[in-house]
Amino acid sequence: PPNGMSAPSEPSPEGELGELALWRRFHIRLTVLYGGLTLLSIALLGFSTYRSDLRRELAAIQQQLLVTAESLAVSIDGDALAALPAKPSSIHEPQAQLLNRFRTIVRRDPDLASIYLLKPTQIPTRLRFVVDVVRQGASAKSGEIYDRSEEHTSELQSHSDLVCRLLLEKK
Repeated sequence: PPNGMSAPSEPSPEGELGELALWRRFHIRLTVLYGGLTLLSIALLGFSTYRSDLRRELAAIQQQLLVTAESLAVSIDGDALAALPAKPSSIHEPQAQLLNRFRTIVRRDPDLASIYLLKPTQIPTRLRFVVDVVRQGASAKSGEIYDRSEEHTSELQSHSDLVCRLLLEKK
């Protein structure tokens, strides 16, 4: 080399292999990072879509129940039912009419498992059955006590002292 300058050194094979192995490791890490972020993004998007669809479906079911409860509430003669004795020995005409109407509704709507009408008692947490229609199983008899601690229904008050409830069947 002229003028005391050293000649450019040729890269050693060990240096190239070392740089190549480092590049491969970085590339692998980058790929794993991007892949993990992509999977996480897909999982979060799926979860968000699921929650949104679930909320929409629940809102539609609640709206359906509300419409059914409102139509029933309008057709109930609250004064006649309120005048019924607390523990009737037989079914009176207003109860028989409601029983037939409730049976028809439960037969037509596969999502309804039960419809019942309740009257409050002297104890605030307890109600008394007026009418009960159940798709499967035994229904309550008129006058039986209902414990309000199991609140998993949609309700609408049709009269100040009557409660109409529709119970959804779990599928």
